[in-house]
Amino acid sequence: MTKQKPAEGNVEPSGQAAAPPLPPGVKLLRTLAGHRDPVMSVAFDPQDGTLASGSRDHTVKLWEARSGKLLRTLEGHRDVVRCVAFDPQGGMMASGADDGTAKLWETQRGKLLRTLEGHQNWVLTLAFDPQGGTMASGSAENTVRLWDVQSGKLLRTLVGHQDMVLGVAFDPQDGRWPAGVVTPR
Repeated sequence: MTKQKPAEGNVEPSGQAAAPPLPPGVKLLRTLAGHRDPVMSVAFDPQDGTLASGSRDHTVKLWEARSGKLLRTLEGHRDVVRCVAFDPQGGMMASGADDGTAKLWETQRGKLLRTLEGHQNWVLTLAFDPQGGTMASGSAENTVRLWDVQSGKLLRTLVGHQDMVLGVAFDPQDGRWPAGVVTPR
């Protein structure tokens, strides 16, 4: 495959192709740099403006979104971190990885609270119910698992998807019905 030459005027001083212009009304505030490998997912804490980023470098980084300051690096996964999510009350976040685990973290100190094991393949997506007591994890093994956040206990495994589950969500009104989104065949 041949590399296309960047359009005239769309080249950085370094000779690298410049990013395409942003759409009207969108302004780049800052670029956060610190991961050694590509970032796979990001999420905002709904309570305090912390940003989490999960990376191919097996880490999660927590950032102060307003300043761009790196707050801490969370280590513990043995493979690519594919997804991150904050609980709706704030103070806790989850990360899911290719090592088949989801991890729950206390964000203020970066303390690992528990590791949720049970998936036999990549954890691709996470979501907390509106109250933050239950978490759903979707996997490349075509399942959704529901977890009790406080105990880490597996509540139920939802089967029947024909392909990997790329997204999960709870009904925002009552939180009772997790839904999974799968890849098209």
